[in-house]
Amino acid sequence: MTKINTHQNTKYILVFVLCLSYFLLTVMPVAYAATGVPKVLNHQGRLLNAAGNLLGGSSGTAYCFKFSIYDNATAGSGTKLWPSGAPSGMSISVKNGVFNVGVGDTAAGGDTLDFNFQDNDTTYLDVQVATKIGGSCTNGDETFENLNPRQRIFASGYAVNADTVDGFDASQSATGSEIPALTSGDLTIAGSFISTAGSIGIGDSSPDFLLDIESSSSASTTLSLDNTSTGDAQILLRNNGVDKWYVGYDDSQADVFRVTDTAFSATNATGLTIEAGGNVGIGTTNPTVALDVIGALTVSGAVTITSGSITGITDLAIADGGTGASTASAARTNLGLGTTDTPQFERLGLGAASASTMGLYIAHPNLNNGTTQYGILSDAQFGSGTTGDAHALAGRVRTAAASFTLTNAYGLNIFNPTVGSGSTITTNYGILIQDMTGGGTSDYGIAIAGADTAALWISSAADNTDAAN
Repeated sequence: MTKINTHQNTKYILVFVLCLSYFLLTVMPVAYAATGVPKVLNHQGRLLNAAGNLLGGSSGTAYCFKFSIYDNATAGSGTKLWPSGAPSGMSISVKNGVFNVGVGDTAAGGDTLDFNFQDNDTTYLDVQVATKIGGSCTNGDETFENLNPRQRIFASGYAVNADTVDGFDASQSATGSEIPALTSGDLTIAGSFISTAGSIGIGDSSPDFLLDIESSSSASTTLSLDNTSTGDAQILLRNNGVDKWYVGYDDSQADVFRVTDTAFSATNATGLTIEAGGNVGIGTTNPTVALDVIGALTVSGAVTITSGSITGITDLAIADGGTGASTASAARTNLGLGTTDTPQFERLGLGAASASTMGLYIAHPNLNNGTTQYGILSDAQFGSGTTGDAHALAGRVRTAAASFTLTNAYGLNIFNPTVGSGSTITTNYGILIQDMTGGGTSDYGIAIAGADTAALWISSAADNTDAAN
């Protein structure tokens, strides 16, 4: 039997060949390895006896080898890094002292090379050799000797490049020139992510838009935009590099939701503002009611007021039929007119803009849809049990001033009618009082309770003056 000497008399040469694809495997997870790339470390050496003679002969002789990886160069010491258990024996042919082996070649009886070289760049190959007894190196009847010192595992130039992937390191929290890599969990990128072409899909393998987010969860799908400092969280919509609309919350305005055409600011009142309490402002950054509008408002559809009142309006103009009611009481309710002496409006104009000198101004430009036309029709109906006075139409002139001077005061002033060219009025009445008989104990066409000068005065401009009773 040929004796294999220890390191004092044994000459042992280690030659390493590391392929680019192998080192890619040590950097990236095994699950991402390309199909067909072997996880094998190629190792070549020479085996000599104490006399310096090459072993194995010209025909070759099988010897038993065991390979391990340690953290230092001295055989018999240090911490074994690979394999996790006892190394397996491999039958390797030695010819003229030369042998070649694939460390990690499981087909040749070796252990799976699952060591992560990325975690430790200072490693040493431990080699044990024994003369083969019997037909196997795994029956436990061989006596192995450690070759000392252990040889350090070096990388080839291309393997070094493979470790950095064209000069760039891989990291789960990539910064600067690092390449983002994800084995599990979250991928964090410190900086900008730029896609120069194509679409990005989150939860969608076939995005239809530049950014397509899809979720099949039964819970709400939420896109979060969080500013952890005191700035605004907003989305800017642009067209050809020009800012158009800002959408988001305004931190300077108590975190209100804003939609504006310029950057958010306390003085920028343009656009739409929604407060946390629900108040909506148009043209104001501080809405104080449910809908607070600064500026003109045009409504083409119906406006329904179910409760409350309309206040603070100096002039109100309502177009023909603008009350949306078919009865006078409903119109009054729809307009929000109060029932007390305190008026809800200084002026009210129906059918036209209210005139500044009139409390109530009613204008109808085209009364032609019936036989009888009324500018104002007061039809006061009183229910059973009504007591006191009843007024179908009542009016007076009054003032709260301590002193005033009026040229004329009219409870009722009826102007002379005007007609256009070719038009006629058959009978013109300043006041027409219909038959008043049968309604009460005493019936009066006109009743004047008292007058300082005259109970009834008709000017000389009247065409006919009839007096009866």
